[in-house]
Amino acid sequence: MSVDHRPTESSGVEQPPRDDPLAQLAEDEVLKCRDPATGWVWFYDVRNGIVRKYHCFHGYAPELVSRTEAAETIARAGDVARVGEQHLAMLRGAGE
Repeated sequence: MSVDHRPTESSGVEQPPRDDPLAQLAEDEVLKCRDPATGWVWFYDVRNGIVRKYHCFHGYAPELVSRTEAAETIARAGDVARVGEQHLAMLRGAGE
């Protein structure tokens, strides 16, 4: 008897990898990333399994990204920290 070990996609939402830094976020947190060489700052959040990126270059407007893209970018970031979502909300409000 053979057993199929492939993951099922019942929800249509990309499943996080085991070492996913986004999986550690609380409901009211975002992941802040900063590249010390360029000074660029961006954030990630996850809502209902969907990953969104907010980059300072784009005025912190939300952009849908895959978990894979986020994980690769986070791995290259110089400074990464979990911060309260109010930090991002404040920056987004300042850009309006």
